[in-house]
Amino acid sequence: MDSDTARRWPLPLRIALPVLGALAVATPARIIGGPVAAMIGGVVIAGLALLTLRVLDRRDYREAGLVRPGLAWRHLLLGFLAWLVPSGAVIIVLVVAGQVGLRVPDGAAWLGPVAVQLAVIMVGQVLPYELIFRGSVLSNLAERYGGWGLIIRQGLLYGAFLTCLRLATGVPSVITLLLDATFAVCVGIALGYARAVSGSVWVSAGLHLAYLIVTALIGDPTLGLVDRPLDWWPALFAYGVVPFGVGLACVETLVRQRPQLISRV
Repeated sequence: MDSDTARRWPLPLRIALPVLGALAVATPARIIGGPVAAMIGGVVIAGLALLTLRVLDRRDYREAGLVRPGLAWRHLLLGFLAWLVPSGAVIIVLVVAGQVGLRVPDGAAWLGPVAVQLAVIMVGQVLPYELIFRGSVLSNLAERYGGWGLIIRQGLLYGAFLTCLRLATGVPSVITLLLDATFAVCVGIALGYARAVSGSVWVSAGLHLAYLIVTALIGDPTLGLVDRPLDWWPALFAYGVVPFGVGLACVETLVRQRPQLISRV
């Protein structure tokens, strides 16, 4: 046992503290609302995750799936395209079938809100949550669990985290809460699987980024890019089953068949 491993805090604390710390930061940011609060909260949570890896975990960043910057963009792009391409194909089919109406707003006034939304997604959600759950939490759970036991446990923690945030801004109906919680757990499991097979947080971050961008731009009519959002069942296939299923299969196949694409050297 090396000195860093010997000085690590107890495993339950290394899992609970970053999750509870992220919840303590994200909850008031969600209650306050607005892009500034979201991005400030995201920066604080990302810093908490990095501090956790170094101080509580005594873990090298590469060991936690944070590859050097020269490779990070390639991993991010791989995950992004693996999710975006199949989702885009389903959305095109749904547009042709009349399930959703896309439109380009007049003028350029819509670009500002969209740019702000994209910044909030990356800084306020993707980066901090991936560092906490697919970086710190998954790496710590891997000390005791492996395979699907590892992936499912971090997915459950991620789903519980998002459910608590959901409750902080109002109590939905029981059915809505159960559906949201179930979907959050499934997304957490899918992202954990991408992280596990690739060994890189940035691959799961790419999938996460594509998922949130598409659901924000196409799933929210307030930005003016759609006449109406998808109903629940079409959305399940456009944002969930197809892109995550095909995307994860693509990532795993590329990792096995073209390891140079994901090389961490």
